[in-house]
Amino acid sequence: MQPESPSKPKGLSGAEVAKVSELVNYQDGSVVSREIIKKPTGNATIFAFDEGQGLSEHTVPFDALVHVLEGEVEISIAGKPHHLHCGEMILMPAQQPHALRALKRFKMILTMLRSRTWTSKVRCWLSQTSVGCRTPSPCSRGVPPLVAMEQTANTRPRDDLNEDHLRRLLREFLDY
Repeated sequence: MQPESPSKPKGLSGAEVAKVSELVNYQDGSVVSREIIKKPTGNATIFAFDEGQGLSEHTVPFDALVHVLEGEVEISIAGKPHHLHCGEMILMPAQQPHALRALKRFKMILTMLRSRTWTSKVRCWLSQTSVGCRTPSPCSRGVPPLVAMEQTANTRPRDDLNEDHLRRLLREFLDY
């Protein structure tokens, strides 16, 4: 009976030096991935794409940073193609449709940047209680929501707030 060969660990241990290019290998006609780290706040995964392979268009609720380690890839974000080479990176914004296609064999690290969902933040913030929140909501401190949001964004209350402006203010405020 032969001894079992040790399996490759899924992630990296803390304070461990690793050769990034050796963490995942190419396979003909395939996409290979290996999760490096997984936390509630985000994760990092290394991928190896054979030439011509890719990921079809999709959206995710989080920002994602792609760092190309070797090769070439075309990444389309909201219909706009971006050609990336070794050593380049691009941020794929949350809720923006994106796809990728390997122009040559390539490896990348994908870092997903998670945060509490904005809907849970809004519900928490608009509630009169801080239950379930890491910090008390402005409402629980007696500050009306729109006033608190505008104070946080250092703007003066006004009537001409358009939808994009409100989204920006809300994003800034929800990062409290």
